[in-house]
Amino acid sequence: MARFDRKRVMRGAASSFAGVGVRVLLQLAQVPILYLGWDVKMASAWLVLWTLPSYMSLTVSSFSTAGGNFALEAKRRGDTGEVRAAYRATRRAIILSNLVMVGIVGLAFNHLIDDSQWGVPHSMVVQTIAWLGFYVVIRVQSSTQDLVYRYGEDYGGYGLSDSMATVMELAAMAAVVSLTHNMAVLPAVLAAVRLGFFAYLNMRARARWPEVFGPADRDTVQAMTRRLWVPFLGFIAMPLLFSINIQGYSLLVSNHYGPMIFATFLTIRTLARMVDQLCGSANRILFFELSYLDYARDRQTVIGLTATAILVLSGLCVAYIGGLLVVGQPLHAIWTAGKVAFSAPLLIAFGLAGLMRAISDSLFNMLASRNAHVGMTVAYLAGSLVALGGAVVLANRGTGVVWVAGSVVVAEAISVVAGLVMSARLFRTGVAGIVAELLTQGPRTLASLPDLLRQRRKA
Repeated sequence: MARFDRKRVMRGAASSFAGVGVRVLLQLAQVPILYLGWDVKMASAWLVLWTLPSYMSLTVSSFSTAGGNFALEAKRRGDTGEVRAAYRATRRAIILSNLVMVGIVGLAFNHLIDDSQWGVPHSMVVQTIAWLGFYVVIRVQSSTQDLVYRYGEDYGGYGLSDSMATVMELAAMAAVVSLTHNMAVLPAVLAAVRLGFFAYLNMRARARWPEVFGPADRDTVQAMTRRLWVPFLGFIAMPLLFSINIQGYSLLVSNHYGPMIFATFLTIRTLARMVDQLCGSANRILFFELSYLDYARDRQTVIGLTATAILVLSGLCVAYIGGLLVVGQPLHAIWTAGKVAFSAPLLIAFGLAGLMRAISDSLFNMLASRNAHVGMTVAYLAGSLVALGGAVVLANRGTGVVWVAGSVVVAEAISVVAGLVMSARLFRTGVAGIVAELLTQGPRTLASLPDLLRQRRKA
């Protein structure tokens, strides 16, 4: 079993940061592409409908991540039969849950959104939704290969291929909107792109790791399917946490403080959270790399790498927010055309929340690589709800918006504490013990990181 491999890490890093770049490109480019090719109403209608795939595929990454962890656990034991069972159980859970979500979202659309004001024939809207459902069903098939590529220690290869497929989708979108005004054609073409991508991934995976695709014992598959549910629930709660800590506070501030203060709240939060994408990408690499290690045998390496991530990302957050405190006001004025006020106290509040999040994300990914994250997620969810409730009380009493933003810091701090408690439980020590190990192993591992990166694949 590989322990730490420079080529794998570099490929994973390239994949992670390429993914961020492609997502930014997609966000920036699709709007002008749509509005240049279609009229305003149809382009706007598509942007609304294009949000549906995120709901239709809500369960996919949670099952894929949990199943991948089980497959790697079986690989460490040399149990290829259980690897095959993990693959089949994960594929079954992804496909069935995805079909259910497609049906729910598709059927609920007419009851949630009135498309009569879009200026687009209702029959075209229905056809578009149907094709979007087909697109999502095709797209999630490639997610089943994510487990196989993780098993083969090429998660970077999967991510780079997925980024390339997204770029191809953007090119296909540009071609479709310039050639036709039939909105339903676009998801059909996107489905064709994803079908080709899935065929390519599947062909490559079967050629490189044929042992994963062999027959699996039915009872083992059923047992593995049952095991998937607990970590799945922990992973699926993360979108809910995102909604609470992002959308919940946005609605609260917009309803209680008026448009001008809300504009300041939103723009300062956006500036402060830009560093989150970089921290998130780094922690995602940490998750993948830790999943290849044996926590019993490589305890010091696991804790050391986690502590190093905490140390480096915390320093990055502090430096970023410090820089914004120095030059943020003129940048903010340029960005908002001088129409939105700058607030250093809000920036500090969001910066503290980001610092807590960088620490908790590193702990979460250490736990998640062993499907041991559920307790932390539950505590984080409860803390977020309590903090939002406190923010509602503060807002109703007319307290300054900075204190409302401070409630987010409370939620993130609760997450850090929960992460330390669950980490101590995972390594069978006390909270003081795990904190001491993180504080001592972090600087040591950071100093030895060049040597670790030079290590080659080991059996």
